[in-house]
Amino acid sequence: MTYKDNVASQAVAQRIGMTHKGTTSDYYNTECELFSIDRKKN
Repeated sequence: MTYKDNVASQAVAQRIGMTHKGTTSDYYNTECELFSIDRKKN
């Protein structure tokens, strides 16, 4: 999760393979960009 205006952190999240899931206000009492990553199964 990154602050909405933190483009640099969003770029890092995407570069390491995270997927942008959209905007949320469920955390920290502010709008944030939500990212996730899928774990590979062995």
